[in-house]
Amino acid sequence: MDADATLLTCSSADHFKFKEDKIEELICKVYDSEGFQQSANTLTIRAKHFVLSAGSIGSPAVLLRSKAPDPFETLGK
Repeated sequence: MDADATLLTCSSADHFKFKEDKIEELICKVYDSEGFQQSANTLTIRAKHFVLSAGSIGSPAVLLRSKAPDPFETLGK
């Protein structure tokens, strides 16, 4: 956070949008202040760098939903 990172709450990463082989933006689902009820709204994030840290199940799930390039067909295995 000291390096000007932004922490988002009440949202979850749904998928990345790619342009060629680079991530262009991240689309997030938005939840109520309790974090349980999903809103009809989405959040679009554009950034120079993204860090995907959703664990061994969540990270591949986001990448699979994003149809991320997988030249060795190992994503999610």
